[in-house]
Amino acid sequence: MTITLFAIESTYLYLLSGEGTGGNIERQAGADDTTTTTLTATLQPGNYTIEATTYDPNVTGDFTLQLAITP
Repeated sequence: MTITLFAIESTYLYLLSGEGTGGNIERQAGADDTTTTTLTATLQPGNYTIEATTYDPNVTGDFTLQLAITP
């Protein structure tokens, strides 16, 4: 599975196990100098939550999230 986050601001992308924001972080990706963040993972069956945020906590922004699932 590959998750790609496109934004006009620098972003962080988190993949959490379970439902909601209380899950454990399975994977994370992000940088303060790019507006495209990609996270790739092979996951066991279960529930996961994708969390996207800007690098700067005081900045809001529009996101486009793309999810590609490969067999």
